Amino acid sequence: MAVTTDFYYNEYGGVTITDLDKCLKRAQSIIDCYIVYPPSGQVQEVWYEKAICAQAEAIGLAGGVQTWLESTSSALAGTTLGNFSVQATNGGSSTGSADASAVPCAGAMMYLDKGGLLYRGASYI
Repeated sequence: MAVTTDFYYNEYGGVTITDLDKCLKRAQSIIDCYIVYPPSGQVQEVWYEKAICAQAEAIGLAGGVQTWLESTSSALAGTTLGNFSVQATNGGSSTGSADASAVPCAGAMMYLDKGGLLYRGASYI
């Protein structure tokens, strides 16, 4: 079940973004990884679709799929706060394949939780 641009604009009330279809497709892939089972019933389907819309909007407002991936998949090389210091174990390199970027935005997580669709271990990932 794919979310349509009509649902995004008219039901969800989304803002205008470029390449909405690409953003919706990527968003659905991410959301599908965070649900335990496919939505059952009309109420769960609406929350599921709203989660996809929220994620697509986050991707679109970040500049589209490519820009969003580039901004979210970079690895933290290291940081220091006072006497505390942390260094990345992978040397700070990034493949761009998107471990970090596959995390749903807060709005999407909210809709998944409201619909009873959120995998309960997701907050620990």
